Amino acid sequence: MGNVHTEIIEQKTRTFSKDWIIMKEIQFGGYRFDILAFNPFTKEIKIIEVDISHKTDKEKIKFAETLGEVEIVTIEPKEDKFKPNRLLKIISNPYREAILNLLSENRDKPVILSKIVEHTGLGVGKQGQFFYHLNLLLDFGLICRKGEGFYQITEKGVYIIMQLKALTLSEPFKAL
Repeated sequence: MGNVHTEIIEQKTRTFSKDWIIMKEIQFGGYRFDILAFNPFTKEIKIIEVDISHKTDKEKIKFAETLGEVEIVTIEPKEDKFKPNRLLKIISNPYREAILNLLSENRDKPVILSKIVEHTGLGVGKQGQFFYHLNLLLDFGLICRKGEGFYQITEKGVYIIMQLKALTLSEPFKAL
């Protein structure tokens, strides 16, 4: 979880202009905050807390709110997203299935992003929806980035697709 936590802190830190003084992982008022940002010109204080699965102390949040604007970024523990029922949900969506099938058919070479977008039909006006599905597949490790704008199915993704095909091609189950 440490990597995701650190990445979010770094990403949020970059959102402040150069006028802000940024302090990371700072102790203040008896609490440790992930980011405490202060603008000396406007006297604004912003506190960003990366919360793992809604576990931030309520008293800590109340204290932070007395100082200034508070943003809580919640991340769920990784082990929760790798449960089998989560995998079934991920691969059962038709857009994600289309992405996996396209990348599976081209498993020896990365596929350019525009071809994947075209294949799903989630083009103009639906980019947010497209990247939502693409990012779920990336987060689950079924696909990976290969350079700028190229994607390829992973070994895990190939295995999942092969298992699904084997299940759909097999004889139907008979009642005992």
